[in-house]
Amino acid sequence: MAPSRKQAATPASKSSRKRPKKAQDIAPVDPRVKELSRALQQSQQFPEEVSSMLKAIMPYSLGVAHAERSPCQHEVVDMLSDAFLQVEAEFTSRITEAEAKTQSVGSSQAEVLQKTTNFEAAIQQRVEAVTAKKAEFEQAKAIKKTNEERLAKAAAALKDSSGQLDKIAVRLERVKVVHKEKYVPLQEGSIDLAAVGTVVAMGKQLGFDDSLLLSAQAVLGKPVEARTQFDLMVFQNFQDEVTKQMAALEEDVTKCEADKSRNAEAFESVNVECDAEKSKFGAIEMELAAAVAEEAKHRDDLANAASAVKELEASSLEAADALERERARLSAFHEEVIDKFRELKEPPPPPPPPPEAASVLEVEASVPGVETEATGVAAQPQVSKGPDDMPVDAPAAGTSSV
Repeated sequence: MAPSRKQAATPASKSSRKRPKKAQDIAPVDPRVKELSRALQQSQQFPEEVSSMLKAIMPYSLGVAHAERSPCQHEVVDMLSDAFLQVEAEFTSRITEAEAKTQSVGSSQAEVLQKTTNFEAAIQQRVEAVTAKKAEFEQAKAIKKTNEERLAKAAAALKDSSGQLDKIAVRLERVKVVHKEKYVPLQEGSIDLAAVGTVVAMGKQLGFDDSLLLSAQAVLGKPVEARTQFDLMVFQNFQDEVTKQMAALEEDVTKCEADKSRNAEAFESVNVECDAEKSKFGAIEMELAAAVAEEAKHRDDLANAASAVKELEASSLEAADALERERARLSAFHEEVIDKFRELKEPPPPPPPPPEAASVLEVEASVPGVETEATGVAAQPQVSKGPDDMPVDAPAAGTSSV
């Protein structure tokens, strides 16, 4: 019986199905491909989905030998080349940024160093200015102290002359009052024992002679009609002494007034000079304070600049280290990635040509005892092979699929 269609088709359908490749049929992946795949994953240059895609297609394109790649695989390899170039460009960009930062830090450091030099020069000028102003201040202070002492002496002299004038003026005024209100009425015949005592006390204060005072005390209490010629002489002598003392007191008052006026003028003159020196001293004091503050400000600026220099030095070292690291990373990327990628991307170099027969003969001829044998062996292929029997080059190492 002929087999049914179903039975006939069954073996054909089974034979048309592709068998899944066994593990031993799949070529192992070149370790360089794994390293390149790992480099793409670690670069973080692409989104995770793109990195996963590149990692997935790399073994089936770059892992295939150059001679065995299809046009589509060559396009994939070119795409991988662009990806690695992007990673390389990122390294180059970071190096450019690090170089720019290093240059910027260097420029800033040079600028701050110049400012530091300027601050140091300015501080030196401020120190000299403060020193000169301190000397001027001390001189003005000494002058001010001298004028204050002169003013104190002038004030004391004025005070003494004023006190002396007041004392003598009061004394003169008292003498005039006692003379007018006590002595003159007694002289005219008034009987007033209290007034007699006041007049005699005044005479004692004026330094009258004791005998005159005794006589005056006895005479001043007598009535006019009871007075003798002696009593009148006593009155006359007492009056003369009073007039004499009053004239002396008036002369002293005039002298004291002149002394007071002279001392007042001297005090006023010294006071004007003292005020002028005080004003000058105050101005110098303010100038000194300003100079000291300016010096302190420049010192603060210098301290800030020195701190900035230290920070910039640290930043410069950090930038130099970062630049060195990026350059090392790029160098390592070239060595570990780009070079290996090129090895896999480009066709392998042709094998070295075999040595010429003449060269072989020369080498063999140089060895004793083997000249004839070498010549025979070398000549045999030339006789046995014709034009159609040219030797075929052996496959180059490394051209197999990885």
